[in-house]
Amino acid sequence: MLKEALKLGKPVIANEYSIVSTSAQARALGDLLCLNGAAGTGNGRNVESCGQRDHVDGKKAFYEEYGKEIGVGVVGLAAATILYFLLRDDDASRLQVRMTGQDSDINTVVEYRASESVSTGVAFSNDKSMGYFNFRF
Repeated sequence: MLKEALKLGKPVIANEYSIVSTSAQARALGDLLCLNGAAGTGNGRNVESCGQRDHVDGKKAFYEEYGKEIGVGVVGLAAATILYFLLRDDDASRLQVRMTGQDSDINTVVEYRASESVSTGVAFSNDKSMGYFNFRF
């Protein structure tokens, strides 16, 4: 039945119908189904991923392959927007710089509030950076 279902070209979740899905017998049957191409197994309540369908044809997802480039673009765009608004505006009080720390993690935020409902900013910490635009209505 699994082979017939796989011919449709869609991921197949196979069920082993065991009273206890963590038993050795259920796991052995689930492993066998995974080896034969199932995307996951379960007993009708829980689904365990087999893991072989993380990357189809060995290709990474776009966001996994270009994650750093996307991040640099977002942070750069937010920083450019802050710079643009600062050069147009004489009111420097709209620029906020905040630093917070907890244990060994330090977070720095540079934010520009264009109005009460619009702001843009860049946030940096030890292991990540983030650019953001905030609109409230």
